[in-house]
Amino acid sequence: MVSRRSLSKKGRKAREQEYIFRVFRLFDNRKQKPEIIFCIETVKQFVNFRYKILFSFSKIKHILRFEIKGLDAPSTLMPGTGSAIGSLTENDLSGKYHIQIVDLDGTTNEFLADFKKNVIQLRMLSKEPFIIGSTEPIEINNE
Repeated sequence: MVSRRSLSKKGRKAREQEYIFRVFRLFDNRKQKPEIIFCIETVKQFVNFRYKILFSFSKIKHILRFEIKGLDAPSTLMPGTGSAIGSLTENDLSGKYHIQIVDLDGTTNEFLADFKKNVIQLRMLSKEPFIIGSTEPIEINNE
């Protein structure tokens, strides 16, 4: 039985959240300066391999656009478990930015991000999101 909460206004089942969009600051010891990390990861955990999420990125003025392209299998056959992750590093972002994330089916979710000196604020703008937003840092393993 589907609860009323999981139904949208049009009576169809609300879309499940498939991804987590993370944005956080990380200090780069090699460059001796902070960087902003954008990360898209799957909610689903994989048990055979540690996949990578492929996405394209564009920045036009104060609009950041991420288009999810799919999953990439690891180049080595070493088994691994966990969510699929794709990440990107940006520098010198300050102020408010409109963030668009486009799923494989063309659905777009939007966030408003405010990059302040010591904090990043992220607010979901979409009513039926397929992606969850977070400013919690995670460890990124770029193999």
